[in-house]
Amino acid sequence: MIDKADFIGTVAEKLQELVSQAPGQPFREDVEKNMKAVLSSAFSKMELLTREEFAAQMAVLQRTREMVEALEKRVAELEKQAQESAATDAADAAAENNNTDTKSAK
Repeated sequence: MIDKADFIGTVAEKLQELVSQAPGQPFREDVEKNMKAVLSSAFSKMELLTREEFAAQMAVLQRTREMVEALEKRVAELEKQAQESAATDAADAAAENNNTDTKSAK
């Protein structure tokens, strides 16, 4: 990915080559200055990222993805424990009911 400043500089150089063929030094300097300003303004409106900004966001995204995966794993473990606990509680309740019915019948 091209750095914003490098890209603007490259485009400005190309424009300068074109303008250098025009007569008059003040005219060329004025055109170059104005073109750099116009390009800077246009690129700032595009909300472009530098390579460093992109890399930083990718690192944040990777850490977030790892956290989400860890949380998903933990939720699955807790759901499994809850199901096992509910099954154990149901079995205990059924056994207790069976014992109560047996005692009542005597």
